[in-house]
Amino acid sequence: MFSAVQGQEHNSLIPELAEIDTGLVVLVGNNPRAKETAEEFRKYSGDKSLLFGFQYTAGVQEDGKTVAVYHGNGSMTVGGLEEEASLSDRKLLNAIFFHTGYQLEYTDHMDGWLLCHAAMVLPIFFVSYANDCNLRKVEGKTLDEMIFAIKEGYSLLRKLGTEIRPKRDVEFLRSGLGTSLVKLVFVIMSKTMLGELAAADQCGIAVSEKEWMDTVFQDLKKENPGIRMDYWERLRERMPDWQEIHAAYDL
Repeated sequence: MFSAVQGQEHNSLIPELAEIDTGLVVLVGNNPRAKETAEEFRKYSGDKSLLFGFQYTAGVQEDGKTVAVYHGNGSMTVGGLEEEASLSDRKLLNAIFFHTGYQLEYTDHMDGWLLCHAAMVLPIFFVSYANDCNLRKVEGKTLDEMIFAIKEGYSLLRKLGTEIRPKRDVEFLRSGLGTSLVKLVFVIMSKTMLGELAAADQCGIAVSEKEWMDTVFQDLKKENPGIRMDYWERLRERMPDWQEIHAAYDL
């Protein structure tokens, strides 16, 4: 059973998901509260396997049609909360997607992966909202601040004992070359249609989920006041408050 909804909606669905006649449930999407979701699932689920996944897609709906962005035939990172999927679960997933061209990347710590993903995308959304969801307005200085904010998000997670996933991100964000590559990607995104579909247009979709993710990080920061996140807060303060954002983008 694959469940793909906004992250904050998953917990309310846990009782129904736990009753479905399946041995494996995969919760797909953003979820920086994956530990809490897993704990709630265990109250109802018995011996069902629970995995978390994130599918790499973006796009927008316009005039009755959907424009989607994805690589190849689609892909997903998937794994257990703090362990790899079992051999039997991997065999089942591999069989489901056999001959489809859909790529599965298995990881051993989806809790860390999902938290790191949130640390990566939230500064992008802060900047997007501050610029009316138009990344073409963003200047180089702001892109630098965005990269520093992402590093601060990762540093917060590391100091809290979170496993950084994917593992390559540790060196990717630490080294000068890694920082330059990240900035190059952001420059390309900010000036092309790819950026509009993958980031800018996304800021107007699922606003409640983004607010929830922001709240999770604000809670983490409040619980650890000694950890400074100056760039993160600077970008966050430039965007409208969440009430204004909802008024502008909610359907």
